[in-house]
Amino acid sequence: MSALPLARAADQKSVVGPGASRDDVIAAYGWPMGQSQSGAKEILRYPQGSITLANGRVERVDFSPNIPWPAPRPKPPGPTNSTAKKKGPTPPADEWGTDLDIALSEAARRRVRILAAFTGSDWSPPSKAFLDEVAQHPDFVTACIADFVFLRVDFPTRVAQSPDLKRQNEQLRARCGVTTYPALVVLSARGEPVGVVDLARDRGLPTYRERVVAAVVEVRDLLRAKPVAADLPNDGTASPAEPEAPRKPGEQDLSTQAALAI
Repeated sequence: MSALPLARAADQKSVVGPGASRDDVIAAYGWPMGQSQSGAKEILRYPQGSITLANGRVERVDFSPNIPWPAPRPKPPGPTNSTAKKKGPTPPADEWGTDLDIALSEAARRRVRILAAFTGSDWSPPSKAFLDEVAQHPDFVTACIADFVFLRVDFPTRVAQSPDLKRQNEQLRARCGVTTYPALVVLSARGEPVGVVDLARDRGLPTYRERVVAAVVEVRDLLRAKPVAADLPNDGTASPAEPEAPRKPGEQDLSTQAALAI
């Protein structure tokens, strides 16, 4: 594929195409709001979407045409000698939000779906393994962040939550029929369950993280057959679905169901 390093659109927006360098991206759009990297792949996130690079070259641009482009952000200043001594290693950015309304708005803005992780963070060993080994690992984030908004739906027993957050999480659990933890459910930008990640199937991969990534990618690829626009309200904004009544015993359990509700 021929490189399109830097062009200028009719409306004077800078446009970077496949094959352009990382420096071309920074020159066109400024410093990214966030970034993640796994091996040779890197994702740069901007208000208007994300750019995926492979070996320092643009592989994919996922920008929404309906989002106003802000002025490019300058590169943040590097640490001084005094601040470098005080600061330890930078922890990975937490991509997981907890507010459903914010996730719905972000999903509608980016025209993607929501990956909701139902966890019992302080009592469920499998949930702790997911949170510690997978949720913020670059391999997982890089593979999934371009296609999903991450939403954490937690049910701790020793950590206090606000009444609103508890109510939201309980309604989501009932709507999605979750009974095991962790459970990964894909929601539309309307807040409706549209797919379930099967975490139980043995895919012959050596690590837990690899198995989770493969399971999410499998559902993502199946959902790509259905345009995201079909999940959006007519005005392109998020509209939370009404919560469903809790499922009765014996009804479909979405937390372990491999089929997609497309």
